[in-house]
Amino acid sequence: MTQRIRRGDLVLMWGDVTEWEGFVQMLGALIVPMRNAIALLVPVYPQSCKQEVSMWTLHRAVLNALRRLLALDDPIPDNTADATACRGRLTYDALLRMRR
Repeated sequence: MTQRIRRGDLVLMWGDVTEWEGFVQMLGALIVPMRNAIALLVPVYPQSCKQEVSMWTLHRAVLNALRRLLALDDPIPDNTADATACRGRLTYDALLRMRR
């Protein structure tokens, strides 16, 4: 744990907070360092032993999907002329589909 989290790091914690002998505690806490914005996505759900899908398996899958999405080109046009051309193309495609 001390290798992943250093003094002064911002962390995301999730778990049940209880009190025991006058002390507040969080047993089995999920603690994730927030070194980047993607760390904010931490799936928390009742784990399914039947399907063998752990919280960390889902976490890795979501991070992998986000990294792939971030690597894609942005399809939104940068200027008005391109936006107008795209709108015309979408309208034309829609009309073709309606004729079929």
